Amino acid sequence: MPGTAQWAVLHQQYFDELTVTAERAGDWGFVGALCIANNFVADADRQDPRFLAILDRALLVMRDDGVAFAAIPPYARRRWEEVHGTEGLSPAAWPSALAHLAVPPRGEVPVTSDLAEGESRRMAQPHEGSHSNVIYAERRSDGSVVAVIDGIDAADQKRKRWEWDGLDADDYSTFLRKLGDQLVTPSHWAHNDLVPYFPCRARSRNEMRIEASQLTQAGRKD
Repeated sequence: MPGTAQWAVLHQQYFDELTVTAERAGDWGFVGALCIANNFVADADRQDPRFLAILDRALLVMRDDGVAFAAIPPYARRRWEEVHGTEGLSPAAWPSALAHLAVPPRGEVPVTSDLAEGESRRMAQPHEGSHSNVIYAERRSDGSVVAVIDGIDAADQKRKRWEWDGLDADDYSTFLRKLGDQLVTPSHWAHNDLVPYFPCRARSRNEMRIEASQLTQAGRKD
């Protein structure tokens, strides 16, 4: 039982064998060891130095191989930030999965075709397939532009249209900027008018690997 001398011996043996097996498998073996330990180690034992050694090695492997930080469990994120710190709202020394893009400065609006009163224009489709939501820009009678979602209602599985609460603007160019900010990265399909207003794009895993390698080299120099 936990708390007994026999349990302590078993616990020691468990971590020792897990570490040896991970070493034989190579770097990603530590990620596998972490997944196994995550299922069998109680929260109270996650500060055990042997568990932390597996966790630290697994985190470095994932960072170096271009895994996005958002994909790791919250307790692992906390451990990384305890060891490496943060930069603003982001973890330090872990490449961001997003690369920033230059959106048109205010006042320098690309040429677009404005919406007519009552017009509904397809703007974005986040995912491929007939079940994906589709986002429209619609001009209301008061001149404002609102976002309307055409998608499957989770309550009855029927396709419906509803307004995206809070996503409206007095003019089309301001609407494009607000919609781009909300979607963040280019979707599966996007209208040409909207494309310049995405503030970020998803970086490839290889791009993240390259940056991680540079961070590692910089750390060695320090």
